[in-house]
Amino acid sequence: MLKKLLKHEWKATYRGLLTVHLALLVLSLIGAGTLNALQSGSVSDSVWGFYLVVFALMIFVSVIVTHALLIVRYYRNLFTAEGYLTNTLPVTAGAQLLCKLLNYLIWAVLNILCIIAAFLLLEPKASGKVILDLFGALPELAGSYGLSLTLCAILTVILAVLVSLTVTILL
Repeated sequence: MLKKLLKHEWKATYRGLLTVHLALLVLSLIGAGTLNALQSGSVSDSVWGFYLVVFALMIFVSVIVTHALLIVRYYRNLFTAEGYLTNTLPVTAGAQLLCKLLNYLIWAVLNILCIIAAFLLLEPKASGKVILDLFGALPELAGSYGLSLTLCAILTVILAVLVSLTVTILL
């Protein structure tokens, strides 16, 4: 039954959130073109500055809208007239909460991945170098704690992010 709940939850949330994340990725592609035009000298610095402000606002909006829409969906689905129908389903309250939690986690991770992809699309060379430098620092960090496997450090970071997202959602 959890699979069916997740399917319907996904159908209810993907339209609005997918639009926001696609807009962020399209904006980063526009920025890549603007950056190329800036380097060739056909665009002024003020246009690039305006773009950076809009890009930063779009990242902020994508984070806020993702969380706000999922919170509103949670409230409406459990505590309004729609909640009356939800609570008549032959599903336990724990399964309903788990469905909401998993949907929220999926969208939170997709939001983070879209923001990373937006930076990679904006400036692939510089962004890729920063990410490679970050992953290059992980073995040094693991060695300082006596860990010999980089995989342990990467898994620890991923686990910490997921736990912090889960705690944030549950609060």
